[in-house]
Amino acid sequence: MIKLASLERGQVAVERDEDIEVSDDNKIAFIQVKTRTAPLKSSDISKSLQLFNQLRQKYSKTSPEKSVGFTIVSNITPGPQTVDSLKEQQVAE
Repeated sequence: MIKLASLERGQVAVERDEDIEVSDDNKIAFIQVKTRTAPLKSSDISKSLQLFNQLRQKYSKTSPEKSVGFTIVSNITPGPQTVDSLKEQQVAE
């Protein structure tokens, strides 16, 4: 659950139909909302992670004092091949 009530001096911005940015003095959290009728594919997640890496690089230059986080929220679970791929990537890191 996203705890917005704890934001004392923060803001919430909807960037596009599935991008939400929550920020305060110390951190920025990007939330990617995925609404699907079929299980998430690897391409769904990899595109989101590429976007997050771009955002993290941007904010590390413009707001280095803030921590940057990223969450993917979906109404459906990843497919079995996507889960296996994610597990492989974790082992490789």
